[in-house]
Amino acid sequence: MPESNDFKELDNRIRSFVNWSYLSDSSKLANAGFYATGYHDLVRCYACGLGLRYLNADDDPLSEHIKNCTSSCAFLNELAGEHQDLNAEEPDISGYHDLVRCYACGLGLRYLNADDDPLSEHIKNCTSSCAFLNELAGEHQDLNAEEPDISGTIEGELDTF
Repeated sequence: MPESNDFKELDNRIRSFVNWSYLSDSSKLANAGFYATGYHDLVRCYACGLGLRYLNADDDPLSEHIKNCTSSCAFLNELAGEHQDLNAEEPDISGYHDLVRCYACGLGLRYLNADDDPLSEHIKNCTSSCAFLNELAGEHQDLNAEEPDISGTIEGELDTF
């Protein structure tokens, strides 16, 4: 679904919730890229078109956006880019600042602990073919490896037909 430029601006997304009477926090929804569609409690991301319903008061709209987004979302990519401070000594992992996203497949990760391995988490959570992971796997194949040691095999066992 193409971007809805009407809701690219946060103020416009906030205004879409003027008659919102549902449990989920309209401010958090707007800040997570969503606008109210006017159909029950359906909200939609202006950038990727992801629609969500039945959110509870304790649901985190940004986490739900990341978890349910199956395509690359310009809003999430921009948000991730805004929160990368390359000169920071310590990363800010409070609020939405701990969002990381793979440039190749769009996988988003949050709430990583200090002992989590981001690469392992990427591999474990990636549901699509990821060019980065494929390239990384290719780099680790040693094409110049020595021939396997077959000294213990029976002569003729390796003949081909």
